[in-house]
Amino acid sequence: SRIITSTSYPMTPPLAGIPRIIGNIPQSSSSSIILPTTVSSTMTISPIHDRSFYICKELLMTERTYRKDLEVIAENFRRELMIVINQQQQDLFMDEEYNFENETLIHLSDVLFIHLIPIYKFHIYFLRQLEQRMAIWETRSIPGNEFINIDKVIPQIGDLIMNLIEILPRYELYIENYDCLLTELEYVLKHNRRFDMIYKEFESEKFCYLSLMSFLIKPLQRLLHYEYLLEKLLIYYKNHNYENEYQDCYGVFIKIQDLIENFTESLTIIV
Repeated sequence: SRIITSTSYPMTPPLAGIPRIIGNIPQSSSSSIILPTTVSSTMTISPIHDRSFYICKELLMTERTYRKDLEVIAENFRRELMIVINQQQQDLFMDEEYNFENETLIHLSDVLFIHLIPIYKFHIYFLRQLEQRMAIWETRSIPGNEFINIDKVIPQIGDLIMNLIEILPRYELYIENYDCLLTELEYVLKHNRRFDMIYKEFESEKFCYLSLMSFLIKPLQRLLHYEYLLEKLLIYYKNHNYENEYQDCYGVFIKIQDLIENFTESLTIIV
């Protein structure tokens, strides 16, 4: 059996303490406080927003890492694979074995990238949206901005989180086909000598900082990370009576959790 690398973001059951509709919860004082940040300055932050800022900051930083992980496969590995496929197709004197090897590469490319490329393209755009939104949030770190009306500076994040819904069907298909992908990859490695050589050379490249298999599991692990971060946001929004943000994030949280639960076996042990 194939054991998926463990992640520090375990799956959790539906949150019993998070209702669909928020009740009337008294809000904290809106006075400002100064908190240290990861940037080389301080920020004037309303105490009812400090926790959500750092959760969203974690979302942004991990999204950057995730996009970089996807790039290794969707850009770098795909480019190397396409070069080999095109070279073999241009050879007019391919024997039967050579033709077979080329066909296996083409089929592997189809299985590997049919869902991964749309996921990668989505997250390029999603990351850009997060960066722009957090840039607005972080304008409070600029000296002199401490007197800006906080309510006009703090952006919503729920509307961006809701954009994840459109890509979840691709994640579902990726998970459904994950075992097929691994089987195909193992087969090609065993029967295609040229690909085996490319595979080993690629993993030795400086930009390939993990094994190829580790990159392939990243989309599945990212779902677990989204669940982990959204759970923290939901608890925060519930405690501070942010109903609109809560409702936006809750809908996505439930869809992600349902997807994870439907493929629990696939996310833990791929047979």
